Amino acid sequence: MSALRDEGRRRAARDERPRELLVERGETVIIEPVVVNGQEMTRYSVVSHENTIDELPDDTPESVRVALNLAGAWSDLDGDAMEEALYCIRHDSVPTPPIDLDDE
Repeated sequence: MSALRDEGRRRAARDERPRELLVERGETVIIEPVVVNGQEMTRYSVVSHENTIDELPDDTPESVRVALNLAGAWSDLDGDAMEEALYCIRHDSVPTPPIDLDDE
């Protein structure tokens, strides 16, 4: 019973002061919804870009791991060349004709 009372005091003290998360440049914050003891919560994980997948908690869902792998998939491309290619695609493409919603 004493442990529950102590936990209640810690939570009350924690709720009274603002909480913040400071992250260094080059680190990523991963935010994922989790259920702990039947209560919906949000987990914030701070990891470096180099070791993002390796540093995740063991119970991180596979969907999060796949998304993080995709996020860095094009990191080796030259940014200027990629921007130029996207610009060319945008300006060389034929625009979609306007859609008239009143033609039903």
